[in-house]
Amino acid sequence: MVVLGNVIKSGAHSRGSGVVEDRGVIAFEVRDVTGFTPSGTKDWWCELPAAGADQWASRATRRKRRTTYRIAFVPSKFRIGGEPDPFVYQLDLGSDPWSFRLCTEDLLAAGHEARETTRSAAATGLQAFLTEPKNSTEAEKYLMDEHRLTREEARELLANQDGVLWQAVPDPTKRGRPKLLRKRDGVYQKRSAAEMSIRESPASTGSEEKGISADRMDRPRRKSPPPRPAPIPAICRMGFRPPSPIRTGPS
Repeated sequence: MVVLGNVIKSGAHSRGSGVVEDRGVIAFEVRDVTGFTPSGTKDWWCELPAAGADQWASRATRRKRRTTYRIAFVPSKFRIGGEPDPFVYQLDLGSDPWSFRLCTEDLLAAGHEARETTRSAAATGLQAFLTEPKNSTEAEKYLMDEHRLTREEARELLANQDGVLWQAVPDPTKRGRPKLLRKRDGVYQKRSAAEMSIRESPASTGSEEKGISADRMDRPRRKSPPPRPAPIPAICRMGFRPPSPIRTGPS
């Protein structure tokens, strides 16, 4: 037995006594998702359009001049087993006879495509935002505030595009050498060379090394010079000599 029930004007719950819904074994909330495209940042049923009666203008815009409609089924009670994931059916009223098909995968694909478009726009926007070097914290904040990315998505984007649209280099002028993001168009190359701190120069760090040659040496090995005599003690150079050893026996 299938029973159709209405909801209150806000769409928050069913109309009438709760006993009617409680007697059912399975309960689905049916939602109009015509023209809806998920963002891909979360489960699509968490982003469904508002179902209240005051949202009639939004529904009219999404359903304007259409012959196909999409209806989502979101389970709110499922007593015969594990609760299934929500699903979507598409109704085609332009065919004769009318037809319907399951289109949940189409909705998921649209959400994935929308997410990739958002990430691409965020990467392009961050590249334009880098008019001067920015640290990773500033870049993450820009992606989260301007393009609605999560912190994890922002960090993933910064890592994936490193070396492609920008380059992360350590800042030698600050303690801990935090990462700075620079454009990969040569804008900051001359500046970074001119602003190199003295402590990072080869002369101050002692990092200058002579090249090591692997050529074969055909010259004979030098002989070690003969050992030099031991230096005269300081007391002798001052005009004093050590006492002579005492001799025994006949002179």
